Amino acid sequence: LRGCWKVVLGHQLADLPQLWPHLSHLDLTETKADDTALTNASFLRRLEYLATRRCWDMSSKGMAALAQGACSTSLCWLDMEQTNIDDVGASHIAQMRGLTCLNLSHTYLTSAGVQALGQGSCTGLRHLSLCRLKGLDDSGVSALTTLTRLRALRLKHCRNVSDKAVHALHDALAPHRLQHMELEGCWAVPLSTISALWGVSVLPEAPAPIPASLVYGGPGCFWGEDDEPQEITEGFGAVMHA
Repeated sequence: LRGCWKVVLGHQLADLPQLWPHLSHLDLTETKADDTALTNASFLRRLEYLATRRCWDMSSKGMAALAQGACSTSLCWLDMEQTNIDDVGASHIAQMRGLTCLNLSHTYLTSAGVQALGQGSCTGLRHLSLCRLKGLDDSGVSALTTLTRLRALRLKHCRNVSDKAVHALHDALAPHRLQHMELEGCWAVPLSTISALWGVSVLPEAPAPIPASLVYGGPGCFWGEDDEPQEITEGFGAVMHA
């Protein structure tokens, strides 16, 4: 249903759980889906992937329904980039135990919301994207040290994140599973720190096309430069773009 902005409204998804009870992937990106749509989606017991990018009519009320619904344990991939999700919404997302991939980039999240994620029940997160969060600072980044299963973290253009916070995050997570970090646009983190801790890898100007098998994500993929899933190479390294 991606891009069906003239069609998809909350009440039009009311029969979704009855018509497709085994639905596992639902993409509502760039539609008029609202809190009612999230409430209806919450009844899908086998829902694993949900994307709501640029759905501006959703609020914390819809997130509460999603977190308390039948899909709360099955949902593992949640992409809510460029939405109105705030710290209250993040506190509901933090209750979802099954989440492994979460994208909350370019939202209204602040350090308080990121702290809720670090202190919540979503301890199985492996891929986390928090790019372009104006309200994210060191206090929020430090809360991520509890996510010991994290393999990939994106903090691109988080300009209030300091060198000290990056060092602390490295010391806490690198001994566990963290392999990939993106820090492009973090002005307070010097290149010397990135080089000393992780080395520098420059991406080619024209990256290879994304394999079709990775379109909906999986254990070895993450959002790339254009915020689409891409494969993660082995080895721990921060990515710097030319």
